[in-house]
Amino acid sequence: DLTAQSWREKGVWVSQMLKKCRCGFKSAAVVIPLHQGIIWIANALNSLRTHSRRCLIFLVDNGGQDSESVASIGEPGVVNVLTAPRTLPFAEVNNLALLNGCLNVAYVCFLNQDTISRSPWLDACVECLERRPEVGAVMPLITNYDGTAWDEAFFTCAKASPELVARLQEGVSAELSDLPDFIPVP
Repeated sequence: DLTAQSWREKGVWVSQMLKKCRCGFKSAAVVIPLHQGIIWIANALNSLRTHSRRCLIFLVDNGGQDSESVASIGEPGVVNVLTAPRTLPFAEVNNLALLNGCLNVAYVCFLNQDTISRSPWLDACVECLERRPEVGAVMPLITNYDGTAWDEAFFTCAKASPELVARLQEGVSAELSDLPDFIPVP
């Protein structure tokens, strides 16, 4: 049961955490929970660094792999490694990263550990949000792991825009440059 007192205490704690944050020099933080995924993370990080110029990465060790291997991935000021106190559910591990360094950046992106970036999509998302301050969240065009088809969950979300769906049905090689950079989805 959360009382008014406990909410005040949580507010003081969050305020103290904000004062400890040191990542404000970047406009976006990327949170990647890592659970039994050491085999994917090198490709995910390398592709993200290749295609994004302004993000701070928080890799959260959520168990299931050698902690020393995860710690060795860290790169001061670029890839910060956090360790969960125990294996946590996905949302909680993301919250751990938020409270330990991501709260003072303008934008936060949550990624899966097997994400492969093939274009500067994160920069495009940040630029879209900066141009449209009334927008609270954006989603890039998402393909499957090997880039040969649209991700099924993405395609389902896209169905809210008939114009986008018609183009996506042409496949991943569809020409999409004439579409607006932002298509509202209710």
